[in-house]
Amino acid sequence: MNLDNTSARTNSFTRKALLLIMAILLVSAIGGLSLVWLRQESSLQALRGQSHEKEIARLERRLHQLDAKIASVHQPEFLKELVRQRGLPLVAPRGNQTVHLPAIPERERIVSKESVETLFSSYDLALFSIESRIPETE
Repeated sequence: MNLDNTSARTNSFTRKALLLIMAILLVSAIGGLSLVWLRQESSLQALRGQSHEKEIARLERRLHQLDAKIASVHQPEFLKELVRQRGLPLVAPRGNQTVHLPAIPERERIVSKESVETLFSSYDLALFSIESRIPETE
């Protein structure tokens, strides 16, 4: 009976050792696969970040191009040429045709800051509208 008890203990120990080894291998395999997955996701995020950076750089270049076109539209020579091309009989105003208003002190202004920003936005939109009608000379 003592021999059966010893072999039962050996079988029980062997089963426990095998289960422990299997558990260690399973945890190691899951950990390894998780590490591979994390590195793959990190690589995908880096690629997405690079594509976003390229898009931002492209948009910044386009913004600089638009700023340059707006600056050229503001030039008096450009405006004179546009008037000449369209055949408009424009001349400088005489002194009695202009009215100069005194500056309103800051505390007495009725217009809020938001409407001033809206005015500048409208001005920018008007310039874009002008730009869309001007033939490209590049």
